[in-house]
Amino acid sequence: MVYAPDQAWRELYEDEEALSEGTLFRELNFPFCPGCRRSGR
Repeated sequence: MVYAPDQAWRELYEDEEALSEGTLFRELNFPFCPGCRRSGR
């Protein structure tokens, strides 16, 4: 069994931009960056 909370509909991309970015939600847009680390380790 898995718990997955609902995504709040806050800042959304427009249709064409969402297709280009690969997500509808701006806050979930984490572009792939080889060698980059968000934690700073």
